[in-house]
Amino acid sequence: MFNWLKRKKTFLEKWTFGNIVDFDMIQNQDSVQYVSKDGTRVIYLSALNVSPGNMLSMGTKVNELTIKENESGWQLNGTKQYANQILICVFSVGEKDDIVWANEFYNSIKPNI
Repeated sequence: MFNWLKRKKTFLEKWTFGNIVDFDMIQNQDSVQYVSKDGTRVIYLSALNVSPGNMLSMGTKVNELTIKENESGWQLNGTKQYANQILICVFSVGEKDDIVWANEFYNSIKPNI
C-alpha cells in the first residue's frame, strides 16, 4: 500500500530542496512530478545512478539551467551531481516571470549531506 512512499524516499534521499507548497505530486516508477494547483508550473525530477568514472561523460553541464521557449511557455532543464547520482531537473512554466521562480527552486536543490 505504501510502496510509492518507500520509492520516493529512496529516489530523492540524496537531495534536499525548497518547499513545494500547493503542488500535487505524481509518483512514477523512476521519476517524480510536482504540478501546481493551477497547472502553470511543473517540476520533473529523475535520478540516474552511474558507475564511478562515468560521471557526465555525455557532456552535460552540471548546475546550469538551459531555458527554451516553446508553444506553451518555457522549459528549463538542468542537472545536479552528488556522489554517483545525477539528478535531472525539468521545469515547465507558462509565464515568463516564472523563470525566476524555477531558477530559485533549482538553486535550492542541494546534496543531503
